[in-house]
Amino acid sequence: MVKDDSGPTALDTEGLPEPDPKAKALAKAVLIEGTGPAVEKGDTIVVNYLGQVWGGDKPFDESFSKQPFEVPIGAGAVVKGWDQGLVGVPVGSRVILRIPPVLGYGKQGSGDIKGTDTMYFVVDVLAAA
Repeated sequence: MVKDDSGPTALDTEGLPEPDPKAKALAKAVLIEGTGPAVEKGDTIVVNYLGQVWGGDKPFDESFSKQPFEVPIGAGAVVKGWDQGLVGVPVGSRVILRIPPVLGYGKQGSGDIKGTDTMYFVVDVLAAA
């Protein structure tokens, strides 16, 4: 992970094995364990995030240099990988999610994200209610 004072600015996937675009399982790693309440399905969460496809040179989106992002979780308002991966995460945590296409934008992709791209997200959970 490449960082500056505002937070992560990019992900370095060099040396990591190429993910299988046909994978169906989400992978999650807790980088910092928060001490707040766990995010529950239906909560509105406030997060900072960075999203980048595996092998990409730069993020396709991020909020660390802008405003935090507020969204209901577990309600289909974001990709399935977020709905599955962020429920149960304590507020104050930083997690990294590896989201296969089936839990992301599917075969059709979205914008510059191809239907075979595995997305990685670094997510700081700031609040949940």
